[in-house]
Amino acid sequence: MSLSNGFAAVLKAVRAVRGLSQQDLGDVSDRKHFWQIENAKSSPTLNKLEKLSKALQFDPVTLLTLSLAVRDEVSPSEVLQRVQKELADFERMGGLKELVDSMQSGVPKSRASEQLRKLAAVRLCKREGLTQKATTEKLGLPKSTVHDLWKMTDPDEES
Repeated sequence: MSLSNGFAAVLKAVRAVRGLSQQDLGDVSDRKHFWQIENAKSSPTLNKLEKLSKALQFDPVTLLTLSLAVRDEVSPSEVLQRVQKELADFERMGGLKELVDSMQSGVPKSRASEQLRKLAAVRLCKREGLTQKATTEKLGLPKSTVHDLWKMTDPDEES
């Protein structure tokens, strides 16, 4: 079963439990689009998922957990255990720090700003007299990235 089919089944079940009709959710989406989502002909965007969740008084994570449970034919608890393990692994690998570092005032940093940060770090290592290999190890960047950034000239160094 696809995730869209699981999500459609969850929407129907939640509406039934809440005693809501498709018309009751008219503020969230037009009836045709809602029908398409509820019949797995279309998938909601993240913004639509958020609106549906509010209208159904369910957290988006709850709706997705239930949808995954239906798709995978397991209990919601099993889905949550899997998620907890993945989150713990993500945190152990430094993913939360990376996530925080990738955000700037609540908006994801642009790739360009991240490249500029890396370039500045490589240039600093170069000025400190480190080799490319030592820079790779110090910054934890791929060898090819350090090599490419190393070749870029610093206007201040040419003076």
